Amino acid sequence: MSIIIILVVLCIGLAISLFLLKREIRCVREQLQECSTGVEKLIEVAFIDKDLTELAAEINRHQAYQRDIKSSILKKEKHLKESISNISHDLRTPLRRELMSLIMSYLASVKNVESIFNPIIGAKAPERFTIKFLEDLKVVQIDFLLEC
Repeated sequence: MSIIIILVVLCIGLAISLFLLKREIRCVREQLQECSTGVEKLIEVAFIDKDLTELAAEINRHQAYQRDIKSSILKKEKHLKESISNISHDLRTPLRRELMSLIMSYLASVKNVESIFNPIIGAKAPERFTIKFLEDLKVVQIDFLLEC
């Protein structure tokens, strides 16, 4: 009779332990579902079971590793964008300088600069106005090139 009582108590203890373990696994699953929606928090375990505690710790380490990887990827993407921007700037600056040099050498080689700009100006302008116009043209041309 005492063996039966011991077996019944043992079965009740195992059933309670199994119920608590199953409830804790359900709780861990719910916490993982929250994490998959974007909420970043550590998995917590209330029931003291070595295997379940180790599982939760491993999940937490994995989540931290994923956060580190995501952060690293974002930093590398930012660095790549900055590098592309710098390369683009490094190419545009000398090209603009060369284009302006070609324009200015062309304008310097033309003997009658007014003949080029008469259709724009409308009539023969004094030399001072033509020089001022050419200076303005340089500024406009540089501004235009900077926008490209």
